[in-house]
Amino acid sequence: MRKIAAVILAVILAANPFLSSFAVGNELKIFVASDTHYQSAKDRSPLAEADEAFSEGMLDRDVFSYVSMQGQMNYESGAIMRAMLRAFSASDAPFLLIPGDLTCGKRASHEEFAAMLKETEENTGKKIFVIPGNHDTDDDDFEKYISINEFKKIYSDFGYGEALSSDDKSGCYTAELLNGYRLLAIDSNIYGKDNGKVDSSRLKWIKEQLKTAKNDGVKLIAMMHHSLLPHFEAQSMIPNYRSLATLLADSGVKYVFTGHLHANDITSSRSLKGNVIYDIQTGALITAPC
Repeated sequence: MRKIAAVILAVILAANPFLSSFAVGNELKIFVASDTHYQSAKDRSPLAEADEAFSEGMLDRDVFSYVSMQGQMNYESGAIMRAMLRAFSASDAPFLLIPGDLTCGKRASHEEFAAMLKETEENTGKKIFVIPGNHDTDDDDFEKYISINEFKKIYSDFGYGEALSSDDKSGCYTAELLNGYRLLAIDSNIYGKDNGKVDSSRLKWIKEQLKTAKNDGVKLIAMMHHSLLPHFEAQSMIPNYRSLATLLADSGVKYVFTGHLHANDITSSRSLKGNVIYDIQTGALITAPC
């Protein structure tokens, strides 16, 4: 088992840092692109010219923000998304997972990105599955931003429309993959907040899916936006991550794909019963060097 795990992790680490192609026992291949942060031209302000107040070569605030924001290339996001989708189309992976922060959160960006995903599905016959991140939805300004219910409608072709089961109170759902594998998509968001949480209602729904999967004789692979396990010191975690990781591991879930931290890392946890689960975190697609 240790040799198998080592081979799996070596394959992941050898892949492009921001586009992970993941194989499980040569039975299932998955393409992962996280924190895509697509931004429509309709949702961003043009770069302003340098203001006179910032003379002697100083840039104005918009320009400074653009070049210093964690290396995120918002103005190139369209080209980056198209390149990623071409790479997925050319790969031998039948599934693309996007574990949250699909866009900047505004309606036009979501609609344009969903159209790009739909075109890829139609041209390739492959399937794309998404889950919301903390930047994707809000509970306040519905004029520019969208609610979780609108998110589910816009992305109905990417998990929600073909879900085996979905949680009415959140963006959680399950969907069939191939060769006895099933996707468990967990919505870990507190809408309008950066931090995450899997509340009692979602936890109850998750337990029902774990039981159903066992009865159906299928293996679950999970994805969620926030980390299931700590990757770095002083990292903020969802409140009940230890109990959730133990629950998933002891129910046969070995892999969960996450994003959020804009970094690439793999970490694992072993339950008291000896069951291991891996949190495979993929960095932000929109962040240089892509």
